[in-house]
Amino acid sequence: MNFTPKNNRIFLVCNILIPLTIGAYIYIFWDSDSYFGNFVRSILSISNTIPNSNIAQIMRNWGCDFLYAYALLFALYASTRAICVSICYATVCSVGLELLQLLEIEHLKCGTFDIVDIIVEIIAICFAAALIGFCNHIKKKDWRKKQ
Repeated sequence: MNFTPKNNRIFLVCNILIPLTIGAYIYIFWDSDSYFGNFVRSILSISNTIPNSNIAQIMRNWGCDFLYAYALLFALYASTRAICVSICYATVCSVGLELLQLLEIEHLKCGTFDIVDIIVEIIAICFAAALIGFCNHIKKKDWRKKQ
């Protein structure tokens, strides 16, 4: 696979938009507790269809966190082009967002605080960083072949 600048942009955009789209779909159609899902369902006049399965529960509880952290790292990488800086920013953002969830403990915000959210987001950041590193390795390998 040759990573041309155009292919690289397409790769980055797909790794940002696809997880965000899937996460938004889950929030809109599977989650009855999110402000975003309730807002969109009220505008579109649709009801949520929550599947009764363990996979649906996992995706609803932690899948969206994984998808959003994954997309966040790719978005940060697209803007900085430095993987170490992107990982630091994404980790700080994820931990900061989870600290905001402390409001859930005091019932100032709906939802339940879950330490697993932080773990899932860190795993997503590591997964995305590994994928970016692998693709950069392939890109350098292709560049060396051309020389």
